[in-house]
Amino acid sequence: MKKFFSSVVLLFCCFAGMYAAGDSISSADRLLNEANLLYLDGKYSKAVEKVNTVIDVYAESGDIPENVRLMGEAAYGAWLDEILKTGNYESFTLLSQSLKLHPFRVDGQIRKRIDQIYQLKQTDIRGRQNKAAGSLNNSAWMRYNQQLLDSTKLQSELLSAINGYRTFEEIRQEQESLKAERRSYIVQAAILVVGIVFLFGVFVLIILVLVNYVKRRKTAAHFAVMMNVVALLNRDHSEKHEDRDFPVLKSPEGSCRIKEICDIGQMQDFLDLEKECSSLGSRIDRVTGRKNNSRKVSELVYKMAEKFHVSEGTALVYFCSAMVYDAGFLSIGSRIFEAEHLTVKERYRIRDHVRQAQKYFDFVPEKFLPVFLDAAVYHHENLDGSGYMDGISDREIPPVARMIHTAESYISLINRRVYHSIMDRDSAICELKRRDGIYDPRTIEILEEIV
Repeated sequence: MKKFFSSVVLLFCCFAGMYAAGDSISSADRLLNEANLLYLDGKYSKAVEKVNTVIDVYAESGDIPENVRLMGEAAYGAWLDEILKTGNYESFTLLSQSLKLHPFRVDGQIRKRIDQIYQLKQTDIRGRQNKAAGSLNNSAWMRYNQQLLDSTKLQSELLSAINGYRTFEEIRQEQESLKAERRSYIVQAAILVVGIVFLFGVFVLIILVLVNYVKRRKTAAHFAVMMNVVALLNRDHSEKHEDRDFPVLKSPEGSCRIKEICDIGQMQDFLDLEKECSSLGSRIDRVTGRKNNSRKVSELVYKMAEKFHVSEGTALVYFCSAMVYDAGFLSIGSRIFEAEHLTVKERYRIRDHVRQAQKYFDFVPEKFLPVFLDAAVYHHENLDGSGYMDGISDREIPPVARMIHTAESYISLINRRVYHSIMDRDSAICELKRRDGIYDPRTIEILEEIV
């Protein structure tokens, strides 16, 4: 079908050329029609002979009509395709001689086919040459080497002919021009690569700056806590307003504990306590697979405590205890947190972590230990008494445990967990409010203000 349409186009070109010339059908036109019929019959070499005769008619003027050129390209192209299919190099020799004797302007497809045939022919010669080298047949190797040289020369001569009788120097200049153009492309590509690498470097730098900025923001709350500790050294230690349900921590003698620390010059002890809690909290996070959970919960608890107007000392101790409230998980190990399904025994073992925390609090000063135990033992107790381990309710639950319960659940909801996807801030707050009887409503109200 493709060949049929090509022939129709060629015939149309032929008739158009004759009509434009205003001449009757000449001998050249008849030969061109005969060439087209031979082409349709698949007799490509015969069609080429007819076309060559027509080309000779116009060769003296040097102006070969377009319809003749198109018929020549079709005939030569089909003949080359036949040679590529059959591998008949003798027929290709006849075609090459024909093109050199009757050259005309051809398209790139003709050149491409010629190059393919020469490559196949030269590959075959090289294969034979390699065999001769392997058998140490020097005379055969020399003969095949000469054949390669002759083939390259014939290829150059043929290309020179079909490019309009150009000299070898002209062909070389064109090749040099093409090489220069390729070099230009390579330079442009290199510049593009350098530009991309530069932009990538800038992008990486921006990412590093953003990461550093986020890290600074994350540590801002911790820095604020430490600044509050330092500020307490130069402040009057009069007690703040005391909420009945969120009391200032008292020593056995009844004085404010943060005042006691400052008065006896043990502020460094508190800073050491915070450092120990931070280290233990990081261990807990690694075991449970909750990245930065201890730091996030402790910062929320500290801010909540300030909103409840507890003393600065109480808020700071809450801050430290909220970093290590899940210390009991260290007695369980990471394997159980990686399991897809838990047995009833394993579930009870996880619940029992609230009673295992005390063994990790040997660094906690005795005067602060009750707060740390309140945080560890009671942070899973619910306001309606449905929690564990003791099932206490309402104001029986220590204030620090109520704050941790709310803060921990909020952090869990806004971070991906195995059992749920990420929620946004508003959805997480709504979810906490929806769980009536679980959390202290006042802690949710305060949380909503600070996040």
